Amino acid sequence: GVYYIRNLNSGKYMDINWARTADGTEVIQYGFHGDLNQQFKVTRESDGYYSIKPMHRQSSALDLRSVSGANSNGTDAQIRTFRNYTEQKFTITNAVGGGFQIGTAASGGRKVLEVTNSSHNDCEIIQIWDYSTSRMNDNWAFERVSPANMTYYTLTNLSSGDQNDANAIVKSFN
Repeated sequence: GVYYIRNLNSGKYMDINWARTADGTEVIQYGFHGDLNQQFKVTRESDGYYSIKPMHRQSSALDLRSVSGANSNGTDAQIRTFRNYTEQKFTITNAVGGGFQIGTAASGGRKVLEVTNSSHNDCEIIQIWDYSTSRMNDNWAFERVSPANMTYYTLTNLSSGDQNDANAIVKSFN
């Protein structure tokens, strides 16, 4: 499904910095605004791991640079074109204290996404670190994006018939 991913420690949301689309763009936390760069499609892939793709650029996914990076404390999360690489695969498990841990496949789930330094600041980097039961900066809530909250774009040069079809599709989601 499509989700907002909220950090339980800070209350801020996973966000792609400035809605940039380039490979290597940082994944940060930011106060809620609900735009496409805060919406993520979470998909269980055929190997049992999850991919996490930002809705503003669905051809990319959360990425940890390399297999060794996906198993090293302090590696910053970024987006990169999705190729189903190990550094783009995650586990999602129940966390002690509530919410979920998002672990790296390369570490067998022992390294998890967290907010750097347990910060409450906007624009703080999301990185990986050892799983912890004593802090909440690595606990996440998945909040389903309802169709009424999804961002839609309209095409202004549609024929009246195509516009009617588009309106019917939007109405079916509402």
